[in-house]
Amino acid sequence: MRSSVLCGCCLALAGLGVALGNQAGDRAERILKQFLDEFIMVTPGEGKFPASFVMGGGKTAPAAELPAHKVTFRRPFAMAKYEVTQELYQLIMGRNPSKWGGPRNSVELVSWDEAREFCRKATEELQRRKLLPAGESIRLPSEAEWCADAWHPSYEGAPADGSAREMADAKERVMRGGSWRDKADACRSGFRGHRPPEARSDAIGFRCVRVRS
Repeated sequence: MRSSVLCGCCLALAGLGVALGNQAGDRAERILKQFLDEFIMVTPGEGKFPASFVMGGGKTAPAAELPAHKVTFRRPFAMAKYEVTQELYQLIMGRNPSKWGGPRNSVELVSWDEAREFCRKATEELQRRKLLPAGESIRLPSEAEWCADAWHPSYEGAPADGSAREMADAKERVMRGGSWRDKADACRSGFRGHRPPEARSDAIGFRCVRVRS
């Protein structure tokens, strides 16, 4: 009698474990699919998107925003409508460093290197689940929040094709977008900030772009 009860309890616990595992898997799938669904396709030269634009300010702009130069995108890409959420970061990285907790709140207190690592791991997980084609990847954009760009005090020599500016010995990375903590000037689309890649702040997040390799 006792052995029958024990067997029944074991089977019930096993069934509960399977159910909980399925729920966790379903939740992960939902979060990842929502992440992909919230990308906005940008098609330079088609529809409402111009192929080129002028990056930088006029004669009175700060040195960091000069010289104004024409940028022409080489290919279409998709940009996330929102910053990376805490539930997504937790799913991919296994932790949530944020101060301002909430599953759909933007993740913060993330360094540039951690943002890049997230993009790499997110690409691998999405491809493993066959939600992202093998020829596509998730990356940091060239301009938004934490950016892929290495910091340079001006636009002299900046790429004209929309690609990120890279420097092998870069000590700082570009930041854009502004936050609730910044003054109005820092929230302008043309403003360029910079921080060491190891910097973390509860006012710094990041969003992703989806590109073909």
